[in-house]
Amino acid sequence: MSYDYSSEGKQLELPNPYRVQNQLLGVCSVMLLIGSLFCLWKGRQSWLAHEAMTGLVPVLIGIGLLLAGLTAASAVASRLRFFFGRGRPASLSFVTPQGQVGVVRELPQGASGNGHETDHIKDMLKQGVLVYPEPQGPLNGLLYHWVPHLITAPMRLQELARTHFFNLGAMLITLLSFEVAYGLVRQPEQRPWLSLVYFVFAVAYLFRPLISNRTATLNVQSVVALVAGAILGPVAIGLLAPALPSLAGLSLTTQTLVLLCTGLVAAILVVLAILHQVETPPRTQTSSVQRRLSINCPPNQLMDELERQLQDQWTEKIPNRRYIRIEPQLPQDQPTGSFQGEFLEESQPMPIKSSAAPSLTAAWHSNRHRWIVALDLYATGLVALALILVLYFAAHFDGRLAAINHYSTAGTAIILILVAVFCQRASHELWGRFDFESIVQWVEINGTYQTSKVGTGHNMLTSRLQTESQITRVEAMTLRVWRARVESVAFGKDAARQVTALFSTEAEAQALADHLSAFGQSQSMLVAPTSAEDHARLNALGQAENVLAQASPPAMAGLSMVLPDATPALEAAAVQPPTTPRFCHACGGKVLPEARFCSACGTLLEPAARTSA
Repeated sequence: MSYDYSSEGKQLELPNPYRVQNQLLGVCSVMLLIGSLFCLWKGRQSWLAHEAMTGLVPVLIGIGLLLAGLTAASAVASRLRFFFGRGRPASLSFVTPQGQVGVVRELPQGASGNGHETDHIKDMLKQGVLVYPEPQGPLNGLLYHWVPHLITAPMRLQELARTHFFNLGAMLITLLSFEVAYGLVRQPEQRPWLSLVYFVFAVAYLFRPLISNRTATLNVQSVVALVAGAILGPVAIGLLAPALPSLAGLSLTTQTLVLLCTGLVAAILVVLAILHQVETPPRTQTSSVQRRLSINCPPNQLMDELERQLQDQWTEKIPNRRYIRIEPQLPQDQPTGSFQGEFLEESQPMPIKSSAAPSLTAAWHSNRHRWIVALDLYATGLVALALILVLYFAAHFDGRLAAINHYSTAGTAIILILVAVFCQRASHELWGRFDFESIVQWVEINGTYQTSKVGTGHNMLTSRLQTESQITRVEAMTLRVWRARVESVAFGKDAARQVTALFSTEAEAQALADHLSAFGQSQSMLVAPTSAEDHARLNALGQAENVLAQASPPAMAGLSMVLPDATPALEAAAVQPPTTPRFCHACGGKVLPEARFCSACGTLLEPAARTSA
């Protein structure tokens, strides 16, 4: 992933969250490199003295320390600078009923459709709730009883808490079983076999999963075996002692105790560091606005205005994360029908700077980071103690001694270094926690439409302007707006992100709904010339019409050619003045203007006098 640089905003330039761990890991690297040089120099001196076996073991130890020191130094060098580009963090994470975490893939800019697994985002906004899987098992029930707020913690934090709490219980049970069994052994020569059995069990079932950051493979059957072994194990070893071979002085009692004790302390520190990441139950409030709207324009125009409005609200001019964009479909061959459209976007998630601890002092005074610092300090102390044991072993090693127990110091040092590696890996994931805040908006429209034609202008055959529009009329459309300020968390800048809190933004949701309603109701359904060029041409046509009207009235002559029967009547009606009333000279009754006989007495009337204009 590339890093995008912009000089306008600096909010994405976070302080290095691994600064404290890099400092302590750098100290470990320096100690390991110094120890490797000492061991290599000791081996060289032994080889110069022609003591091949005496010099071989320090050389091998020196090469191992050199490899470990360079590995630690490379880890520090790779994390000296921390870059957080615009492509980060990942899209909103989702939680399946099985508790698996995934990543929602948003739509590319300009694309339409429905993103991958977006139903949970809509449910979250609609219902205003955060869904978490219910813990299962007796140990999880005990853990969630002691820490009730853990149920609302981020899913990755819950997984780590359950894993290391189980590891803590496994280490504690195994240590207690070993101490009881070791105390019940009466004959000292039988204790090396007991230590060997417990050491193999601890490495296979506890320490190996612990190093790989997984749950220890300790189940109910293993616990039963440990309890029974603590009581019956010494008796069984006493009965089998005559048939068991001699271990030639090999004793793993010290290594078993070191493994179980240091692993137990490490598990306790990890659990404390995780539980101090748990906060009070988050807020879960969203804003929803519903409007009934009637407009005289296609609903697609409303979606276009919504897209423009959301673009004006881009954070740091970074495009929003688009999850759904479904435009209303209006078939051209159907004069009426239903439509539905959706728009779901999230603004660029911005880091919450208060969650970072850039210095050792600030981290130690932070309740969230204090135990992570303690875990790194514990790992540094284990490395220093292991290095002291290794240097003592290399300085006093004598290849002429054939005792197997002579190598126990080196074995103890290896165990300490492995426990330190476990502590460093656990703290690294906790240091990589990032909290973000963003705005999620979901707009939905649905209703029915009708298409019709609307004309305006003079309908007579004159030179007046006439227009006609095909409009889409939407009656009682439903407009819904959901909006919330979202806080989310990710453990690692490229890891999945999960919503941890929802905050209502009622005023902003109302403003968006008001803006869309006003835009839809302000759309005109009539077509009229609007450009300056149209206005200039209409003025020229009007001036030409006035000139023709003043030159001569034969404009009506063309009309008479079209309507020959109606034109003379219209002209006569236009030039003939109204006639005076007529009366019969014989009976005095009123007669029609064009009558030749009186309708009352039948007397022949005189012709009516005609006047001209």
